[in-house]
Amino acid sequence: MVWMNLKAQAYGVRRLYPEVTEMIVRHGACPTGADKYAEEWVSEQAGKWPFTVSSDPMPAYWSGYGKNAGPKRNTAMVAKGADECMAFMRLGSRGTMDCLVKAIKAGIITTVLHEEDSNNETYATEAN
Repeated sequence: MVWMNLKAQAYGVRRLYPEVTEMIVRHGACPTGADKYAEEWVSEQAGKWPFTVSSDPMPAYWSGYGKNAGPKRNTAMVAKGADECMAFMRLGSRGTMDCLVKAIKAGIITTVLHEEDSNNETYATEAN
């Protein structure tokens, strides 16, 4: 799947940030799509990099918050902070759009990877 070029991203991280000692892949813990593939990728990385690769799944509490669960979870994910946000965008994905907008507003460098892999974009803003 085109979206899951996280191996290339890990190489890029190492090149741009040679002092990196850990990569944390934070995702929404959805059992399908990009979250599923990110979790699988992390589980395959043990011992493959000169830095630690770990997962920080953050599932939405749908039964407690209903339709507000996704946005609340996205707010919490962004609040934890990140050096970079990679948003794997599928046409019409309101949840992904919500999270990437919050990341950009928080000053997190955000790369939007479109499902079609034709219009990928990176947004860099200065943190407040």
